[in-house]
Amino acid sequence: ETVNTDIVSGLQQIMANGTAEGSIINGGSQVVNEGGLAENSVLNDGGTLDVREKGSATGIQQSSQGALVATTRATRVTGTRADGVAFSIEQGAANNILLANGGVLTVESDTSSDKTQVNMGGREIVKTKATATGTTLTGGEQIVEGVANETTINDGGIQTVSANGEAIKTKINEGGTLTVNDNGKATDIVQNSGAALQTSTANGIEISGTHQYGTFSISGNLATNMLLENGGNLLVLAGTEARDSTVGKGGAMQNLGQDSATKVNSGGQYTLGL
Repeated sequence: ETVNTDIVSGLQQIMANGTAEGSIINGGSQVVNEGGLAENSVLNDGGTLDVREKGSATGIQQSSQGALVATTRATRVTGTRADGVAFSIEQGAANNILLANGGVLTVESDTSSDKTQVNMGGREIVKTKATATGTTLTGGEQIVEGVANETTINDGGIQTVSANGEAIKTKINEGGTLTVNDNGKATDIVQNSGAALQTSTANGIEISGTHQYGTFSISGNLATNMLLENGGNLLVLAGTEARDSTVGKGGAMQNLGQDSATKVNSGGQYTLGL
């Protein structure tokens, strides 16, 4: 056992059967490996606490810029965020995790997260067969290989839906970005003014939602009533089609296939061909 270690810029490794009590993590890293335990660590701005599979860290005091790196396969993680909210990972369920400044939560297969807060420099990775519910992205990123429910994307936030991933009821606010890759699915999207949607008419992409001009969709290689602005873009591939698209300020559309009734507003960019 080690007590009251001040980690300024180095690395403290806690191995099986090891316990560190009251560590102050200022600029370095504390890594809790399988069978290790960190108790009452103070995670300050610029510090990193990394809790690996079957590792435990309890009683964490996390500052707003303290980086927590964790997996839902950790044995037990508990603590309090700078805003006073209690957080935890237990029995494959993560609750109220705050990710910033290099913080990462990996939501592993057959586990879940609820109400993750992802700020600038933070990232949540939702693996295949994992579920994340109620994540808020404010400058951070969520990568969806499994299922993400009711994500809110604020200014600077990015949700990326990978192949075979699914996002349900994502709300994109001004300055937020939703990217849907080949074979990704995003349904019941709410796209608010100034929100960016980045995607294509590639095989397997399935998208549906609403914006200020009504409902929009991509299904069966056909894009209908897409709104592209503020960093949003649509690639219409050869042999596919877009109808009734609106390209607004800061938006872009590239057409290698067919399109009809496309409207290009001031500040929008439309490219025909390569």
